[in-house]
Order: sequence, then C-alpha cells, then structure tokens
Amino acid sequence: MNETIKLRFAIVFSVVLVGAIIFGAVYWGSVSFGNKISYKEVSLEQIVAKEEIQKIESQNDSGNPSCGVMDSGFKNYATIIPPKGQKVEIISVGKSENVGIDIVYDIVDVSDNNALPEGIAIEFINLFGSPVGFVQNRSK
Repeated sequence: MNETIKLRFAIVFSVVLVGAIIFGAVYWGSVSFGNKISYKEVSLEQIVAKEEIQKIESQNDSGNPSCGVMDSGFKNYATIIPPKGQKVEIISVGKSENVGIDIVYDIVDVSDNNALPEGIAIEFINLFGSPVGFVQNRSK
C-alpha cells in the first residue's frame, strides 16, 4: 500500500514537472523573440483562388486595400489586395503594442494607374491565436 502511494506521487510529480518545463519553454521562446515575428512572403494565388482575387479587385471601389487572415493548422496567412494601380510592400510583422499581432504595410503607386493591383500574402505562425491587425504606414 505504501509503495503504491509513493509510485502515484512520483508519477504525478513527473507529469507536473514535465508540464511546467514545456510551459516554461514555450513562454521563454515567445518572450525571447522580442517584438518581431518571423514571416515569409508567398504567392497570393497560393492562398486565394484567382477568381476570388479578381472578384475582390472588381468590387473594391473604396480606394482602401482588402485585408484578410486565414488559418491552416499552425500556419496563418494574411492577404492584402490594394486598389488598381497600386502595390503592397510589407514593412514589418510584430507583436502589437496592445494585444495581438500587427502587420505594418505600405501602399505604393505603380506607373500604370489601370494596372492590376499587386497583392501580397504572407505566411506566419500565430501560436496562441492572437488577433491580427493591419496597419497602413502613413508616415510619408
């Protein structure tokens, strides 16, 4: 009887210790990366069907870009489709000052005003499912 209690205590202690180590590693990893979040640019057509892109482009009369986020397992994809005659440049992807993740981007005019917009998609990991915000750089 006494050996059974010791064995159960050892098992519970081991499970709690392993859980604490995993939690500590995840927390340390998220803090050590600072405010920057690793991302890579991917083809917009990989994420959104070409017909859907054309539909979004044709319906965008506001002059503002169309932004969206999609989840796929641990990977997240953010898309930005600007109005005609413009393209998007990603400035940074990082932790927000408040909560979540901010994608800071700039809209640049292209030489041909009737040219199809040059949208962009980025792939990143949003480990804790934080909200994602799109921030247009207006410091020009």
